[in-house]
Amino acid sequence: MNGVVRLFGIAALLFLVPGCAALSWLHPDESDLVVADAQHPVERIICIWQPAEGHGLDGLPCRGFAGQIFFFTRGLPTPVVANGEVEIFVFDDQGSPEEQAKPVHEFEFTQEAWTALLQKTQLGPAYSLFVPYTRKGWHEAHCALLVRLKAVDGPTVTSDMAYVMLPGVRPPDRMAQHESHNQDAGDGGAVRQPAPRTATIRPSLPLAARLARSAGERRDEQPRKLSPRAQAKP
Repeated sequence: MNGVVRLFGIAALLFLVPGCAALSWLHPDESDLVVADAQHPVERIICIWQPAEGHGLDGLPCRGFAGQIFFFTRGLPTPVVANGEVEIFVFDDQGSPEEQAKPVHEFEFTQEAWTALLQKTQLGPAYSLFVPYTRKGWHEAHCALLVRLKAVDGPTVTSDMAYVMLPGVRPPDRMAQHESHNQDAGDGGAVRQPAPRTATIRPSLPLAARLARSAGERRDEQPRKLSPRAQAKP
């Protein structure tokens, strides 16, 4: 059954175990940030995900996904601050095709909770977080994540699907398929690689900047700057 949790507090989602790339907590100088508004709404979401370990909704250690989320508007090649509620959907390849079409879990962030994730990076403002994989067990899982912004001053925007593989124990059918593949290769026969159902996508920050720049070339007008006293809208 799909679970939906509204996250008013996000502390449990921000701990990464040693060995994972920790996402440092910063307090950005608001005068350096640009915020999307009704005249310059968010038009694109770029997500960077990677496997990680952290704490689940029950506070216990679990595996999941460390992510950085960037929002882009026209007229600016760097990310912007986005006001609104955010939903994150997690899918995996477990169960029947009908079950796989439904998210394993849906995370809903209030605007206040999402604003608390804001960090200042070399590329610009980003939202960094850990999303737990809520399905029990330590099996191999090919997952997909989708981010949706319900903006205060603009349309609802959805990211492209991002695919991440969580390593773990392979189910018997996959192990048999892997062994059969190795046997065919060992016999010298030509083996045709099946098309993978999912793939791990970890775009670099320069890629995100190039994608945003292509949208920025369509408009010369710049979004407004935040004043030092500017605050996220309640």
